[in-house]
Amino acid sequence: MTQPQPFLVAVVTAAIVTVAAGLTARQPQEQMPSNIAQNDLAEQYVHLVLSMGQHDPDYVDAYYGPDAWRERALRDALSLPQIGDAAAVLIAELEQIDPESDRG
Repeated sequence: MTQPQPFLVAVVTAAIVTVAAGLTARQPQEQMPSNIAQNDLAEQYVHLVLSMGQHDPDYVDAYYGPDAWRERALRDALSLPQIGDAAAVLIAELEQIDPESDRG
């Protein structure tokens, strides 16, 4: 495994942190109401974090989820730019979710 460029790792990490922050605290919007969509985005986020762990062994401290998800990260072997692009898409999708949709 080649050593990733520190700047690229920092940029991709910032994108993933932005996704995580968005998954936990969102401003109300009247758009895509769906807790199923939120679960899907959360799963995509975990896949991105596991993919980052392939570039930086210290990135994922502990993972207790499905083995298939970890295996997928190994199989897909996303590059840092691919992870960054996927994080940008995830952020855009996150902005379409109405956080009020799953409150009863």
